Amino acid sequence: MAYWNNFVWPVMTITSPELYQVQQYLAAFRGERSSELGLLMAGSACAALPIIIIFLIFQRQIIANIKMAGLK
Repeated sequence: MAYWNNFVWPVMTITSPELYQVQQYLAAFRGERSSELGLLMAGSACAALPIIIIFLIFQRQIIANIKMAGLK
């Protein structure tokens, strides 16, 4: 999940637009078309969707691990 939202390292290392990550496309879209905020929000929601689905699938395991970490 931390790598999913990583922005600075890919901006510094990736030069080819074919290899851009989702966050880089969203940043480029915001820079070129600043009036299309609805499309930018739709893209942001689509970018967050895989993490939300993973959380919903593994919710019990994640919460159990958080509880166990708090007990130590």
